[in-house]
Amino acid sequence: MESQVICWPDKKERQEIKGRIRRESGFPCCLGFVDGTLFVLENKPLLSGVDYFSRKGRYGISGMIVCDDHKRIRHIYTGWPGCTHDARVFNNSALACQPDRFFTGDEYLLADTGYTPSTRIVPTFKKFPSLAIDETQFNYRLSNIRIRVEHCIGILKGRFQSLRGLRTVIRQEKDVKRLVYWIRACCVLHNLVLQDPVEQAWLRDEEEDGDEIPTLRGKDAQGENIGKKKRRDLVPIVLSNW
Repeated sequence: MESQVICWPDKKERQEIKGRIRRESGFPCCLGFVDGTLFVLENKPLLSGVDYFSRKGRYGISGMIVCDDHKRIRHIYTGWPGCTHDARVFNNSALACQPDRFFTGDEYLLADTGYTPSTRIVPTFKKFPSLAIDETQFNYRLSNIRIRVEHCIGILKGRFQSLRGLRTVIRQEKDVKRLVYWIRACCVLHNLVLQDPVEQAWLRDEEEDGDEIPTLRGKDAQGENIGKKKRRDLVPIVLSNW
C-alpha cells in the first residue's frame, strides 16, 4: 500500500499545498517541510556497531521525513547508520539525486539549520555570530510553519512506540532491511490514521535543531551559494506579508 498512501503530490495537489502555505506563512512555492530523525535501537548492533552511535549518545538508524502542511508524510528515506548527518542523508535521497521528479519551477522545502541551502532546500539562517533583524523575522516565520514536520515525527513515534526503541539486534544486512520495512510500515499507518485524535505530548520529536553542516567544496559549495541567494531573495517576499 505504500505507493498509494505515501505519495508525492501531483500537479493539482501541489498548487493547493503551495497556496495554503503561502496564505498562512508568506512562503511562495513551498511544497512542505523536511527533517531528519533518529530511530533509536535498544541494543548495540553487532554489525558495524560504532557507525550506529549517534551524536545523541544512542544507537540508532538515521532517517529523513518530508511532510506537507497537514502533517501527511510525503516521502520517507531511512536505513542510514545513526552517525550520519541529516544533510548527507538528504544529499543521497531521490529528492536530491533526481530533483526533476519531485520539483518544478521554484518549488522547495523548508528545513532547519541542519540542512545546506540549495535551490530545493531553504533552511533557517544560522544564529552565530549574529543575525540581522530581517533574518531573525524570517527565521521566526519559517520556524512557525516548519514545526509541523517535528509534530509529524512526534505523532509518528508517539502512536507507534516501537520507533522510540527498536528491539531487533542488527547482526547482518537483512536485519537492517527488516527494520527499514518496519519504519516504512509505521509511516503508511500514520497516513491512514491521520485524522484520529492526537495526544498533545506526541507533538514534538526529541530531536534538536542546529547541527553543524559538513564543509562543502566544488560544485556542492557552488550549489550552497545559489541556495543562500535564493533564501536571501525570499526574505523580502515573506516579510512583505508580515
